[in-house]
Amino acid sequence: IVQHAQLAVTGGSSSSGVGQEGDATCTAWQMECKLATQYIKCMTEVIPMLEIEQVVHSDPRVPAVRSLLDNLTQICQAVKAYPFGSTPSTLMGVSSIQQEMTIQMDKLYRATLTCCMSSMKYQPQLFATQITAVLPSVVEPILTLDEAVLQSMPVKRLIVMTSFIQMVLQCALY
Repeated sequence: IVQHAQLAVTGGSSSSGVGQEGDATCTAWQMECKLATQYIKCMTEVIPMLEIEQVVHSDPRVPAVRSLLDNLTQICQAVKAYPFGSTPSTLMGVSSIQQEMTIQMDKLYRATLTCCMSSMKYQPQLFATQITAVLPSVVEPILTLDEAVLQSMPVKRLIVMTSFIQMVLQCALY
């Protein structure tokens, strides 16, 4: 998940050859974006099945789950900007890449936030340490972006962001 997300953000590809240019690089990058987004969506489905409750200190799966949650936090921080600001140099020659970057990073951001919400719902004791890092990446854009940028945000993004804030406010642990 982390490798694909890193490649999506940096414009790289795990299958990039030395001679890849333009459209091939863009296609490979789009695949990395889709893989990262789909893997995170799969994790969203797996988290409720973990059933880690009162055995947080003794369950052998806890370090792996904590590592995943740390990675989700890092991904969320990397893709939180809207519109996405920097175009990787590997994709500079591709037409309308800025719009495509914004669309792909938005999908990755929404998938990551949805996975965080699943973690919050089913593993609140493990996700508690992530709240201080993830919450600002959700609240700050709402508070700091100008009206035009907020109005240009996709409705799905705003719905996921407000749902996340609502979950935080409803969770007694936080």
